[in-house]
Amino acid sequence: MSLRFILGRAGYGKTKYIYESIRSELLGSNDGPAVLVLVPEQAAFRTEREILSGSGLAGSFRLRVTGFSRLAAEVLKSVGGASGLLIDEQGKRMLLRDRLSRRCSELEVFRHADSGTVDRLAATISELHRYRITSKDLAEHCDTLSFGEKDGRRRALLPKMRELALIYGDFEECLRQSRYMDPDDALDLAAAAVGRWHIGKGAFVYIDGFTGFTPQELAMIEALLETVSKMNVALSFPPDLAGRKPKNSGIFSDILETYNSLKGIADKPEISIEPPVLLQPSAPLRFSKPTLIHLERFYPGYNRTPFQGMPDGLHLRA
Repeated sequence: MSLRFILGRAGYGKTKYIYESIRSELLGSNDGPAVLVLVPEQAAFRTEREILSGSGLAGSFRLRVTGFSRLAAEVLKSVGGASGLLIDEQGKRMLLRDRLSRRCSELEVFRHADSGTVDRLAATISELHRYRITSKDLAEHCDTLSFGEKDGRRRALLPKMRELALIYGDFEECLRQSRYMDPDDALDLAAAAVGRWHIGKGAFVYIDGFTGFTPQELAMIEALLETVSKMNVALSFPPDLAGRKPKNSGIFSDILETYNSLKGIADKPEISIEPPVLLQPSAPLRFSKPTLIHLERFYPGYNRTPFQGMPDGLHLRA
């Protein structure tokens, strides 16, 4: 079990390196452990097509290109672990409308919630799920908040948060007492079950296209690290920033937080962190225009080196 980072700025060939590594593995043998590629959901089909189109293979039983949601569904389908039927987005909104109606006399902010407000409530609850914040956590946080006399706008947020915690708690309790489960819980359930997923045992994993991960996704990555053979994670930032503190790294601070989080979950005796692949070509492979190469190289630094020549291929729009 090992973790390896593939580091380089945007356009420096990280995805190309991953594709070539996967093609080499697939062409080497039709048998063997799975090759699992985790990318953003919307990029899965394009990624699989691009990997296979450059390999000479029509397909491969070993290759699986997926996002976190589809991975969770596949794991739960294979090994079980889902506690009930998944409620869809429309069902979630119907349940929230029912909870709002029952709590109407206790509510002020959400007493007259329309369909748009219900949609935003559903989206907010989904985001709280992804970050593993329960209604109890939210209610306890409300109790710790204090505002000064001049914090009028911030003080107005407190009743909204308290009512959100109340509605969120009703939503959680209703699901617990029913035969339905929230699809936002699927990733947590899958992370707990992935150790029993036969496809993941000894697999090679490649993660590309992300700048950050939610706590749920980090939990899945941690669970995968404990069962797969090797995990490769591509991150877009200058390799020389790898040892710098995120808060001193400008626009790269968020992705450096991700880098440090991944190193943290891999800090276990049974998991080794391999030396990273550092991609630092003289110019980005993605860009052919000298103006774009210059912009990528010097943005967002303080070195205001002027571009020599006409800025062909670059347009500023207000």
